[in-house]
Amino acid sequence: MIEKIDVYDNVLYVKFKKDVEINTLEGFHKIAISIGEFSNEEELLSLSLKIQSKLKEVNRISVSTYDNTIDHSWIASTLLKIIRSSEPTVKIINSSKSELQSKDVLLRTVADFVVVHAKNMYKLGITAYVTDLQSLYISTERPVPSSTLSMSPKLARTLVNILNLDKGKLIMDPFCGSGTILMEALLAGLNCIGVDKDERAIKDTKLNIEWLKSKYKTLTNVYKLYIADATKLNFKEKVDGIVTEPILLPLIRKSPNVADAYRMIHDAKKTYIAFLASVQHVVRPGGKIIVVAPAIKINRKKTITLTLHSDKQSKLKEYQPSSRFSFKYPLTIGKESTRWIGRRIYAYEVATS
Repeated sequence: MIEKIDVYDNVLYVKFKKDVEINTLEGFHKIAISIGEFSNEEELLSLSLKIQSKLKEVNRISVSTYDNTIDHSWIASTLLKIIRSSEPTVKIINSSKSELQSKDVLLRTVADFVVVHAKNMYKLGITAYVTDLQSLYISTERPVPSSTLSMSPKLARTLVNILNLDKGKLIMDPFCGSGTILMEALLAGLNCIGVDKDERAIKDTKLNIEWLKSKYKTLTNVYKLYIADATKLNFKEKVDGIVTEPILLPLIRKSPNVADAYRMIHDAKKTYIAFLASVQHVVRPGGKIIVVAPAIKINRKKTITLTLHSDKQSKLKEYQPSSRFSFKYPLTIGKESTRWIGRRIYAYEVATS
């Protein structure tokens, strides 16, 4: 699927072997389609035909950069010159920041050009997707809405995408709650198993999934729901991956006491250790387990985290991305956190031998 990956600061440049659906790339703040490369004004002008072919019913343009050292004024003026040769009334939006914010792209008829400084040249792209801020909030349309502390559909889809599974593969959420992760997995073309020891949660999940299938008539994926304890699973059926959030800590309304915070994290860790020991035999060799764990912020400088390490006797090993990437798991999630409770993403892989 992926032919080449380059990383430039906080910009990922990916060349795919074939066309991909943008919604399968959930988790990015912004996605731009590459137009070409240039190192000076003459080379940028040579991209005129490609640039003009990307514009439809646009009356404004913007230029977003991700490197404060770039003087993009000459790039913006050259782009404006190119576009005005065919659309003379087009104007440029000047942003006070290095990029136009997503709400501006969503609300206006704007062509947002992305410029990335890559070694001795610039890469030029045009924005095809920006995060809709509404997708960061819990859906209230479905029959059984999640609590305000639950993860959003956007985060759920991002976690599902980390598994990188082909359509038709089978995933499990052993703490399925009201089914947010399962619903996003179904929308991604995956088959699902949902497990929860709370019978009410299983009924809520079924109501939500049936509502989803009635809304999206083309969904033909299969799902199964079981009432069971995820820390004591005895499944013969193997799954291709797991995505889950075992514990939601209660809402903390004031700066937590250090002793209380350590106690909550310690109690939560017992569940996580038992869960990981239980599910390692359920996932096929090479499959991934993506799990979200809580972190409690005491103050600006101190955060108490749930540290998880795979046991030497375990079939699980900590999964890390290629060295080409500048991040490692666990990842701290910034958006979907309350003032005192944060979320961290851990990734594991089941040994192949």
